[in-house]
Amino acid sequence: MESDHLSGYPLSRWTLTLTGRQIEVVGPANEDELLDRPEVQRRFEEDEYLPYWGQLWPAAVMLAEHVLADEPGRGRSALEIGCGLGLPAVAAGLAGWDVLATDYDQDALEFARENARLNRAPAVRAKLLDWRTPDMAGRFDRLLASDVLYERRHHQPVADFILRFLADKGEALVVDPNRKQANDFEETLRHVGLTCEKADTHANQPYGRYVKGTIYRIWR
Repeated sequence: MESDHLSGYPLSRWTLTLTGRQIEVVGPANEDELLDRPEVQRRFEEDEYLPYWGQLWPAAVMLAEHVLADEPGRGRSALEIGCGLGLPAVAAGLAGWDVLATDYDQDALEFARENARLNRAPAVRAKLLDWRTPDMAGRFDRLLASDVLYERRHHQPVADFILRFLADKGEALVVDPNRKQANDFEETLRHVGLTCEKADTHANQPYGRYVKGTIYRIWR
């Protein structure tokens, strides 16, 4: 990687302090420029795609901090859906999990890999995956997702993904910044036979503002 570019994007850099640990994150410097790319415009016409991966979302900070403060992975398997820049996946790797970071945007995976490299988290791998139509086998001890409930139509595919890929004694962690679109997600989880507990959380990084959120802890 050049010092100021990755995959053709000029970079922004953040230094976060989570549970006393410093984590470096890089992302595109100008998120609005992503919208002008012909590939983005084509995909929007096909699937209402938008390059949300290019932002460091407060919900990702909330999830990363929770993962670092939670039980260590001790080599167990974890998977993040919609990883974007990969902050929660990096946090899980630093906490001892064997992590697969997934997104349906190849550029996002390049940034997730770079952020894992920057933070010396070699246990983080990256794979192209659309969690709405996952072409994959296996189950994972920990599933991670942040800010994937921004549309109500996502409730069912997220719940279905968890049901399919969560190990019998595993746990899924889904964090949302209290968007109204996330209301009733618990009901969808119960409908497919999953158990859920909610807890309040928050983030005040990386943008210097306090953002409230909810973390869903989900089991079979």
